[in-house]
Amino acid sequence: MAAARDAAGSKTVLYGPAPKWLAPAPEPVARDKPVDGPAEVVYSDVQAHLEKGRAVLHSSTRIRLLKPEALQLGNMSLVWNPSTTTTIVNKVEVWRDGRKIDVLDENRFAIFQREGRLEQAMLDGLLTANLQIPGLRVGDEIEYAWTQVEDNSAFDRNHFGGLMLPHVLLPGTFRLRLDWDEGQRTHWQPSRDIRDAISEGERSVSLVLRDPTPFNAPAEAPARYSIARLLEYSDFTAWPQVSQDLARLYAKAAQTSPGSPLEAEIERISAAYPDPQRRALAALELVQDSIRYVYTGMDGGNYTPASADETWDRRFGDCKGMTALLLALLDGLGIEAQAMMVHTNASDGMAERLPSPMLFDHVLVTTKLDGTRYWLDGTRQGEYRLLTDTEAGYRSGLPLSSRGEGLETLGYQAPQLPSELDYYDIDASAGIKQDAKVTYTRVLRGIDAQTARIAFTSQPEETTRSQLRQSMSGGWVTPEDISWSYDAVDGTFVTLIKGTGDIDWDIDEADGTITAASTYLAGGGFYPPAERKRPPEQLQDAPFANTAGRFSCSVTRLKLPAMPDAHWTVTSRSMNRLIGGISFYRSTNLEDGIVKLIRSSRTIRDEIEVAEAKKANGKIEGFDNNKSWVAMEAGQGPSREIADPDMPDFDDVDWRAAPAPCRAPEPMED
Repeated sequence: MAAARDAAGSKTVLYGPAPKWLAPAPEPVARDKPVDGPAEVVYSDVQAHLEKGRAVLHSSTRIRLLKPEALQLGNMSLVWNPSTTTTIVNKVEVWRDGRKIDVLDENRFAIFQREGRLEQAMLDGLLTANLQIPGLRVGDEIEYAWTQVEDNSAFDRNHFGGLMLPHVLLPGTFRLRLDWDEGQRTHWQPSRDIRDAISEGERSVSLVLRDPTPFNAPAEAPARYSIARLLEYSDFTAWPQVSQDLARLYAKAAQTSPGSPLEAEIERISAAYPDPQRRALAALELVQDSIRYVYTGMDGGNYTPASADETWDRRFGDCKGMTALLLALLDGLGIEAQAMMVHTNASDGMAERLPSPMLFDHVLVTTKLDGTRYWLDGTRQGEYRLLTDTEAGYRSGLPLSSRGEGLETLGYQAPQLPSELDYYDIDASAGIKQDAKVTYTRVLRGIDAQTARIAFTSQPEETTRSQLRQSMSGGWVTPEDISWSYDAVDGTFVTLIKGTGDIDWDIDEADGTITAASTYLAGGGFYPPAERKRPPEQLQDAPFANTAGRFSCSVTRLKLPAMPDAHWTVTSRSMNRLIGGISFYRSTNLEDGIVKLIRSSRTIRDEIEVAEAKKANGKIEGFDNNKSWVAMEAGQGPSREIADPDMPDFDDVDWRAAPAPCRAPEPMED
């Protein structure tokens, strides 16, 4: 190429010829008539070439503008990481009436955006360059090409990555092509939807799609079934190699310099806490309280962590820097620990993918104390907890060690504690026509608690109270006192609202005397399970995904109005069913003038096979999704008592920390 590079990457857009190794562009679709759409892709060609120490990606496109809506395609942008990548523009041309117009004769890309995601606390180091092609008109054809050269020295020159086409494409011809130099040990793997369209050469593999129909991912399937039109590649032959290479980066980052200020912190924690578990917790508290989260992905292709000393000195860092800092602290405290790579949203199906660092988006620390593994996440600010495997919630992960470890499949574990719990304590003893006293408690746990804590504490308290009162305006509860608290030890955020409630009684009267009354019981109804089915054109044998980690619980205690001669009944059928991998539980009690109800739903299995989904569909029609109903008739004798032997005394339950009554007892009806 004409443009030379002085370092691994470049902070400017360079201009030069295309690489000589390129294969000719694919042939366009032969047509009898124009396509129906805003534009036609004459060809779109993405080629990757792997050579020692670097990967070269070339993208070239020729597109015909058929309608005014397509003119926006003249707004062209390039994005790259200047610490690892050099961007070279090869050509930008417009073809009009058989005549070529070289756009680059009088125009150049301009870098107009640096650190464009600062408001999201992200310093990713990416640069964006833009070019607006002047004078475009309908009927023009744009032809452009650029090359990006990426250094991959962070992983001992091992290549890994993927070439992908969008799920929805314009009419036209599209190609993905991968080739590599002799001596390279490249492994490749296509996604299941394109396996039959792959062509393999001696040191190359390619895919050509012509007028492709949209990829229609199976509805409600696990995330792995949405992976499509992907050609992934990797030089890593096994996961232990990835583990070793990443471990090397974190071992280096966790080394502290002589006289590091971290030594004083280690001595302080050691002196204060002889117990290893308490020391680990103190190290986690120190990182969470001292280091502000800012994503800093500017080095080593976003894989190299900042050193522990650097992160401590600047008092901000991302998960990589916080993990290195935690490893340094724990090592100084005599606690054996290791980094663990995970994916926060799409960790299912990893065992089916090629070994590659690109499959992870988060890293944290694990340690084993007294035979139990704990997870320490420095980014979860204010949550001073050593999380167990179940609480951490990851389905797979890659432990990092110098000896190399394989991908660990943790599997799905049903949550033991509700992520959300609503407790309505209603005292209506003053009478049916009087406002009831209401205490409403909402308990959030895990990420929901963190989100609420940040939302509630990021503005003045009175502003938050005003917003809560406004959100409850027009509801049946009028708040008089609103408070909230966060417990960093058990990771819960609790909102407590005290006020009065206008219960919507349906009343019958005769001569001014109430003869009958009824109302719904707050929090007592279920939504029926949704039917699990998908359109015939979609993959029918894909399993159905449930909402992993979901566990909601609603608790209600109603002290009934004190009325002589009142006969109270409750219509609320007990339930303990497992339908489609989800537990539905309801228990009701009427005793001594007090109604108590517990209702919960909990994801027991994160996905179910098609046969089980069909079985669950057959149970929907008979599902009792009626609301719980409280009714009174005067002069009908004593109230009908419902005594559930498993119903606890609500005052004896710690609904915040240990709400065991929310869990359905075994066995569940299937």
